Amino acid sequence: AVQDCRERPYLLEISHADSESMEILGRFQSCSCASLAFGDPLIPSASGMINPDMLLESHSILDESFWRLEFDDTFAERSAGTFRAGIKEPTAKWMVISKTLLAVLHMMLSLFFGFIIAVASPCTILRTTLKRSSMSEVQLRKGDSSPEGPVPKLSWTFSQDLKCRYPEEIYDGLISIPWRRIIAHAHHRPVGRNLHVFLIGKRAEQHPEEHRMSRQCIERLAEILGPLGPK
Repeated sequence: AVQDCRERPYLLEISHADSESMEILGRFQSCSCASLAFGDPLIPSASGMINPDMLLESHSILDESFWRLEFDDTFAERSAGTFRAGIKEPTAKWMVISKTLLAVLHMMLSLFFGFIIAVASPCTILRTTLKRSSMSEVQLRKGDSSPEGPVPKLSWTFSQDLKCRYPEEIYDGLISIPWRRIIAHAHHRPVGRNLHVFLIGKRAEQHPEEHRMSRQCIERLAEILGPLGPK
């Protein structure tokens, strides 16, 4: 991980606007990124979509199982808009009341954890900085020197939803080329087994219905992205 590197982080090197990796990516007719809006335990949407300013509306755990795709303005008109599949809105009164209560609870928890992050993050950053400073002093006393040169000072910041902390230098390098962004929404009531594998359809880590929706979503993505390739 970038924050754990004592030398020049590999991700920083390959994401630099002038790096060979970005130059190769820039040769493609188009570059696309697709990621889940919610539910992925490993990849926050801001990271998967390379868009720290994106704020999305979540769903309730009581909603019927569904998936849908949304596209940003970078997509051609044939792909623009929203494609939905398998969405069924519950109509029972108790469901509506339950969804309202859960929405209120979700909002309160979001505010609480947002407050915790806002308070804890500066403390974590300070502790990490002090730890790295002390480690650097030990290395200097030992006469160690990095063959790659001094470690660059990174400008760490948070995404708008406070779910992703990232160096601005890496983000600036990634957006040096244009990206097409696809936002995938997926929900298996009440919870899926592992939404991290939803966009690759890994049957072994999915419920049967979850896998069926996953396959449908992947097939739709292939239909959309296929025509964008070279003729």
